[in-house]
Amino acid sequence: MYLLPEQGQRRGLFISALNASGNPLHPDKDYSGEHVNDLKNAVTLAGKMGVKVVNCFAGCPGAGED
Repeated sequence: MYLLPEQGQRRGLFISALNASGNPLHPDKDYSGEHVNDLKNAVTLAGKMGVKVVNCFAGCPGAGED
């Protein structure tokens, strides 16, 4: 849990999770690579902040034309 600056603390606000939505499963490695890096950066930042949860919604792997 990361406590916000003074104003947030007075109101009992804190950061309980970070989010890293993307599509690291995309078959285009250039495209998916950016999303993989975003996820890694979110995990690193969460660790530095003491936040124990990173939400990530991974999209679907590439499929047929339809």
